[in-house]
Amino acid sequence: MLWDRSAGGLFSRFRRVASQRNAWLRSGARGQAVWDEPYAVVLSAISRRRARFFEALAEGFRALNAEEDWFREIEARWDGAILEHDELLSRLAAMRPADQERGFTYLGISRDDFSLRLDGNKWVGSRGQSKILGCVLQLAAEQLVSVENGMGALWLVDDLDAELAPAWSQRVVSLLRRHGSQAFYTALPGKELLTSCCTADDAMFHVEHGCLLRAAD
Repeated sequence: MLWDRSAGGLFSRFRRVASQRNAWLRSGARGQAVWDEPYAVVLSAISRRRARFFEALAEGFRALNAEEDWFREIEARWDGAILEHDELLSRLAAMRPADQERGFTYLGISRDDFSLRLDGNKWVGSRGQSKILGCVLQLAAEQLVSVENGMGALWLVDDLDAELAPAWSQRVVSLLRRHGSQAFYTALPGKELLTSCCTADDAMFHVEHGCLLRAAD
Protein backbone atom coordinates (compact mmCIF):
# COMPACT_ATOMS: atom_id res chain seq x y z
CA MET A 1 0.00 0.00 0.00
CA LEU A 2 1.19 3.51 -0.81
CA TRP A 3 -0.37 5.11 2.24
CA ASP A 4 -2.22 3.54 5.15
CA ARG A 5 -3.14 4.16 8.74
CA SER A 6 0.31 3.16 9.93
CA ALA A 7 1.58 6.42 8.44
CA GLY A 8 -0.05 8.34 11.28
CA GLY A 9 1.81 6.25 13.83
CA LEU A 10 5.06 6.76 11.95
CA PHE A 11 4.72 10.54 12.00
CA SER A 12 3.77 10.49 15.70
CA ARG A 13 6.87 8.43 16.41
CA PHE A 14 9.00 10.91 14.47
CA ARG A 15 7.63 13.86 16.46
CA ARG A 16 8.39 12.10 19.75
CA VAL A 17 11.93 11.16 18.76
CA ALA A 18 12.62 14.62 17.28
CA SER A 19 11.38 16.25 20.49
CA GLN A 20 13.70 14.05 22.58
CA ARG A 21 16.72 14.70 20.36
CA ASN A 22 16.11 18.45 20.28
CA ALA A 23 15.77 18.55 24.07
CA TRP A 24 19.09 16.68 24.32
CA LEU A 25 20.73 19.19 21.95
CA ARG A 26 19.44 22.17 23.95
CA SER A 27 20.71 20.64 27.19
CA GLY A 28 24.26 20.57 25.80
CA ALA A 29 24.29 17.23 23.93
CA ARG A 30 26.22 15.57 26.72
CA GLY A 31 26.88 11.84 26.75
CA GLN A 32 26.22 9.38 23.96
CA ALA A 33 24.05 10.37 21.02
CA VAL A 34 21.38 7.81 21.90
CA TRP A 35 18.67 9.58 19.88
CA ASP A 36 20.55 9.52 16.56
CA GLU A 37 19.74 5.86 15.84
CA PRO A 38 15.94 6.01 16.37
CA TYR A 39 15.83 9.38 14.60
CA ALA A 40 17.63 7.98 11.53
CA VAL A 41 15.38 4.89 11.46
CA VAL A 42 12.08 6.78 11.48
CA LEU A 43 13.24 9.59 9.17
CA SER A 44 14.52 7.07 6.61
CA ALA A 45 11.19 5.19 6.74
CA ILE A 46 9.20 8.39 6.16
CA SER A 47 11.47 9.45 3.29
CA ARG A 48 11.05 6.13 1.50
CA ARG A 49 7.28 6.16 1.99
CA ARG A 50 7.00 9.72 0.69
CA ALA A 51 9.12 8.93 -2.36
CA ARG A 52 6.93 5.92 -3.25
CA PHE A 53 3.77 7.96 -2.90
CA PHE A 54 5.16 10.81 -4.97
CA GLU A 55 6.27 8.46 -7.74
CA ALA A 56 2.67 7.28 -8.11
CA LEU A 57 1.38 10.87 -7.79
CA ALA A 58 3.69 12.06 -10.57
CA GLU A 59 2.49 9.25 -12.83
CA GLY A 60 -1.15 10.17 -12.20
CA PHE A 61 -0.37 13.83 -12.82
CA ARG A 62 1.33 12.95 -16.09
CA ALA A 63 -1.65 10.85 -17.24
CA LEU A 64 -4.21 13.55 -16.44
CA ASN A 65 -2.11 16.21 -18.15
CA ALA A 66 -1.82 14.08 -21.26
CA GLU A 67 -5.56 13.41 -21.27
CA GLU A 68 -6.37 17.09 -21.73
CA ASP A 69 -3.13 17.85 -23.60
CA TRP A 70 -2.69 21.03 -21.58
CA PHE A 71 0.84 21.08 -20.22
CA ARG A 72 2.15 17.77 -21.48
CA GLU A 73 5.79 18.84 -21.21
CA ILE A 74 5.54 19.81 -17.53
CA GLU A 75 6.49 17.11 -15.04
CA ALA A 76 6.35 16.83 -11.27
CA ARG A 77 9.76 16.03 -9.81
CA TRP A 78 10.74 15.07 -6.26
CA ASP A 79 13.38 17.43 -4.88
CA GLY A 80 13.70 15.88 -1.44
CA ALA A 81 16.70 13.79 -0.53
CA ILE A 82 16.05 10.07 -0.07
CA LEU A 83 18.60 9.25 2.63
CA GLU A 84 19.17 5.74 3.89
CA HIS A 85 19.78 4.87 7.52
CA ASP A 86 23.61 4.76 7.49
CA GLU A 87 23.93 7.99 5.52
CA LEU A 88 21.54 9.73 7.89
CA LEU A 89 23.58 8.61 10.89
CA SER A 90 26.74 10.03 9.33
CA ARG A 91 25.08 13.35 8.51
CA LEU A 92 23.53 13.64 11.96
CA ALA A 93 26.96 13.14 13.52
CA ALA A 94 28.61 15.67 11.19
CA MET A 95 25.89 18.27 11.77
CA ARG A 96 25.67 17.78 15.54
CA PRO A 97 27.72 20.86 16.51
CA ALA A 98 25.57 23.09 14.29
CA ASP A 99 22.39 21.39 15.54
CA GLN A 100 23.49 21.99 19.12
CA GLU A 101 24.10 25.66 18.39
CA ARG A 102 20.70 26.17 16.75
CA GLY A 103 18.91 24.02 19.33
CA PHE A 104 17.14 21.67 16.94
CA THR A 105 17.83 19.01 14.31
CA TYR A 106 18.22 20.52 10.84
CA LEU A 107 17.59 17.27 8.95
CA GLY A 108 13.89 16.55 9.09
CA ILE A 109 10.67 15.88 7.20
CA SER A 110 10.14 19.59 6.51
CA ARG A 111 13.14 19.59 4.15
CA ASP A 112 11.39 17.44 1.53
CA ASP A 113 9.68 19.14 -1.39
CA PHE A 114 8.78 18.76 -5.05
CA SER A 115 8.60 21.11 -8.01
CA LEU A 116 7.03 21.37 -11.44
CA ARG A 117 9.67 21.38 -14.16
CA LEU A 118 9.84 22.18 -17.84
CA ASP A 119 12.92 21.05 -19.79
CA GLY A 120 14.65 20.37 -16.47
CA ASN A 121 14.08 23.88 -15.09
CA LYS A 122 11.62 24.88 -12.39
CA TRP A 123 8.40 26.01 -14.00
CA VAL A 124 6.62 29.18 -12.91
CA GLY A 125 3.30 29.94 -14.59
CA SER A 126 0.60 32.54 -14.35
CA ARG A 127 -1.97 32.44 -11.55
CA GLY A 128 -4.44 30.82 -13.91
CA GLN A 129 -1.98 28.19 -15.10
CA SER A 130 -0.96 27.46 -11.52
CA LYS A 131 -4.62 27.05 -10.55
CA ILE A 132 -5.16 24.54 -13.36
CA LEU A 133 -2.12 22.45 -12.50
CA GLY A 134 -3.01 22.66 -8.81
CA CYS A 135 -6.37 21.09 -9.66
CA VAL A 136 -4.67 18.38 -11.72
CA LEU A 137 -2.25 17.56 -8.89
CA GLN A 138 -5.05 17.44 -6.34
CA LEU A 139 -7.12 15.22 -8.59
CA ALA A 140 -4.18 12.84 -9.06
CA ALA A 141 -3.77 12.70 -5.26
CA GLU A 142 -7.49 12.00 -4.80
CA GLN A 143 -7.32 9.09 -7.22
CA LEU A 144 -4.42 7.54 -5.31
CA VAL A 145 -6.06 7.91 -1.92
CA SER A 146 -9.46 6.68 -3.12
CA VAL A 147 -7.83 3.49 -4.41
CA GLU A 148 -6.47 2.90 -0.91
CA ASN A 149 -9.55 3.71 1.18
CA GLY A 150 -12.41 3.45 -1.34
CA MET A 151 -13.61 6.97 -0.57
CA GLY A 152 -13.77 9.96 -2.89
CA ALA A 153 -13.03 13.55 -1.97
CA LEU A 154 -15.49 16.41 -1.70
CA TRP A 155 -14.33 19.19 -4.02
CA LEU A 156 -14.86 22.85 -3.05
CA VAL A 157 -13.98 25.01 -6.07
CA ASP A 158 -14.10 28.74 -5.38
CA ASP A 159 -14.53 31.29 -8.19
CA LEU A 160 -12.76 29.14 -10.78
CA ASP A 161 -13.22 31.63 -13.62
CA ALA A 162 -11.78 34.57 -11.68
CA GLU A 163 -8.42 33.95 -13.35
CA LEU A 164 -9.36 31.62 -16.20
CA ALA A 165 -10.99 32.24 -19.54
CA PRO A 166 -14.43 30.59 -19.83
CA ALA A 167 -13.11 27.89 -22.16
CA TRP A 168 -10.43 26.91 -19.65
CA SER A 169 -12.91 26.89 -16.77
CA GLN A 170 -15.15 24.57 -18.74
CA ARG A 171 -12.26 22.19 -19.42
CA VAL A 172 -11.36 22.04 -15.72
CA VAL A 173 -14.98 21.35 -14.77
CA SER A 174 -15.16 18.67 -17.46
CA LEU A 175 -12.04 17.00 -16.05
CA LEU A 176 -13.49 17.03 -12.54
CA ARG A 177 -16.76 15.58 -13.80
CA ARG A 178 -14.95 12.65 -15.38
CA HIS A 179 -12.61 11.86 -12.52
CA GLY A 180 -13.66 13.66 -9.37
CA SER A 181 -16.34 13.00 -6.81
CA GLN A 182 -19.02 15.38 -5.58
CA ALA A 183 -18.15 19.04 -6.19
CA PHE A 184 -19.41 22.42 -5.07
CA TYR A 185 -18.61 25.44 -7.22
CA THR A 186 -18.96 29.07 -6.19
CA ALA A 187 -19.13 31.97 -8.62
CA LEU A 188 -20.43 35.52 -8.68
CA PRO A 189 -23.72 36.23 -10.47
CA GLY A 190 -23.24 36.90 -14.14
CA LYS A 191 -20.16 34.69 -14.42
CA GLU A 192 -20.31 32.42 -17.46
CA LEU A 193 -19.31 29.39 -15.39
CA LEU A 194 -22.77 29.33 -13.82
CA THR A 195 -24.53 28.78 -17.12
CA SER A 196 -21.97 27.17 -19.40
CA CYS A 197 -21.05 24.23 -17.16
CA CYS A 198 -24.38 23.35 -15.56
CA THR A 199 -26.31 20.27 -16.65
CA ALA A 200 -29.71 18.89 -15.79
CA ASP A 201 -28.14 16.84 -13.00
CA ASP A 202 -26.73 19.91 -11.23
CA ALA A 203 -28.45 22.03 -8.60
CA MET A 204 -27.85 25.77 -8.36
CA PHE A 205 -28.22 27.90 -5.25
CA HIS A 206 -27.98 31.61 -4.47
CA VAL A 207 -26.56 32.97 -1.23
CA GLU A 208 -28.37 36.13 -0.20
CA HIS A 209 -27.83 37.83 3.16
CA GLY A 210 -26.49 34.62 4.62
CA CYS A 211 -29.41 32.50 3.40
CA LEU A 212 -29.04 29.62 0.94
CA LEU A 213 -31.82 29.65 -1.66
CA ARG A 214 -32.23 27.13 -4.44
CA ALA A 215 -32.41 28.78 -7.85
CA ALA A 216 -35.45 28.23 -10.00
CA ASP A 217 -35.02 25.44 -12.56
